[in-house]
Amino acid sequence: MDALLPILLLLILNLAVLSVQGLQAKYIWRSFKLLLWFFIPTILMQGLFTPGMMVQQPIYLPLSIEGLMRGFYLSIHIAVMFFAALVVFRIFTKEEWLHFFRHLPYATALMPYVFLLFTLKRDVQNILFVQKKEWQHSQSKWKQLPNFLVDSIHAVLNVSKQAAAELWQDWDNTFAQSMAQSTSVIEEKLVLYVSFLVMGWVVFYL
Repeated sequence: MDALLPILLLLILNLAVLSVQGLQAKYIWRSFKLLLWFFIPTILMQGLFTPGMMVQQPIYLPLSIEGLMRGFYLSIHIAVMFFAALVVFRIFTKEEWLHFFRHLPYATALMPYVFLLFTLKRDVQNILFVQKKEWQHSQSKWKQLPNFLVDSIHAVLNVSKQAAAELWQDWDNTFAQSMAQSTSVIEEKLVLYVSFLVMGWVVFYL
């Protein structure tokens, strides 16, 4: 329990920073539900294959208490890494991330793909949201699931082709705007980011 307390405090710190950044509680809760797909297999695998005292009834699986605790501990670590990454990505804007990216090796060749990803993020989310709503309100939806998946793939491909064509036509202006990003704000946010990392490691090693 003593080893679990620092990592729980670090998780709370991440969630507090996300709240200060303006992330709504419903999005944090949605992220936790997505992380369950990582938590459940991790806890079960650790519980099944870690030696120790077996859990008694009413659980009829060979799960050890030590394994379940270890799986829970690893799951908390996964949550901390996920939300810490979310904090970092929300500290900087899209333009600031592009400014950093320009200084990486092979950045010139990869820049069009990065711009395209930023553009498609919103459009693809909207397409998948609409397809999901239509699928949920359809009759015999499980039989219709393959058709909806194929339609979603075609819709995403069509949007991607259109976005790539528009990016190519306006590439000079888009690239020039990314080059004009000021570094003063970035440096201030970088100080905030480093301070957050220092606080996180201090809490972790308390």
